[in-house]
Amino acid sequence: MGWVENPGKGGAPWVYHEVDVPGPSEAAVMVDLTGDGIPDFLPNTVNVVAWYEIARKADGKGFDIKKHDFGTQAAGHGVGSGDVNGDGRVDLLTPKGWFEAPADPSHETWTWHPEWDLGATGIQILARDLDGDGLSDLVYGMGHDYGLLWMNQAKSASGERTWTKGVIDDTVASVHTLLWADLNGDGKPHELISGKRVYAHEIEPGATDGSLIAWYHFDPQAKNWVKHKIFQGEPAKNAPQKAEQRLALKDFPPGTAGTGLQLTAIDIHGDSDLDLVCPGNCGLYLFENLGNEK
Repeated sequence: MGWVENPGKGGAPWVYHEVDVPGPSEAAVMVDLTGDGIPDFLPNTVNVVAWYEIARKADGKGFDIKKHDFGTQAAGHGVGSGDVNGDGRVDLLTPKGWFEAPADPSHETWTWHPEWDLGATGIQILARDLDGDGLSDLVYGMGHDYGLLWMNQAKSASGERTWTKGVIDDTVASVHTLLWADLNGDGKPHELISGKRVYAHEIEPGATDGSLIAWYHFDPQAKNWVKHKIFQGEPAKNAPQKAEQRLALKDFPPGTAGTGLQLTAIDIHGDSDLDLVCPGNCGLYLFENLGNEK
């Protein structure tokens, strides 16, 4: 795991700097876990929970990278972030519970809360107040099964946190990535973008289903989710029975787009709305947001 330095001039070689060798990393995100305004590096290495603090040197020249190792107890397929307890700090989420960020995330101990067991999730697991009750809820996908799900946070009579599982979309499989973005141009990133990764594994529930890219919004009055399809792919109808003989580019129809391991929402055309860049096993695709165009 490392970073590649931009040389600052065209044609010059980019230099790779190794940071650590924590194990296989399927994906990673940049998120400010220290609250200093500089995004830190949060990988999902599956076998260990660790994050890497990025801080500028005292002289302002360059930066240091400091590893924070939370051990193997909470490790699993999936990782995430969000303010679970409403104290204004970004907590670290795993499929088995969450680490509470202290007042000084760089030097103080993070408290472990084993409050849920989500299974093999995608990346990220996200915390956000969805129903407007002042308590952060969870959103996550099943990385190798069916289900885009959420967990509603409430408080018991004694003031303890409780979590109730709910379904966003139980028809989609291999959900590996989630993204909040402002797709409707109202200035609020309240649209949840997700879908199906093509051949996360060649053999698993839903592996040959048609791919999906969609966005969802939560209706706080009805307390349910509304689905909006951006792309619906065709299934792999003649996929070989053996995993080693399956190939996404051969088994699925041409033009099959999926969510892959990462989604990017960016205004490609400079027309003041967000488009989607979707890489995956069947290629790299751009979906243009046409807004209210007729």
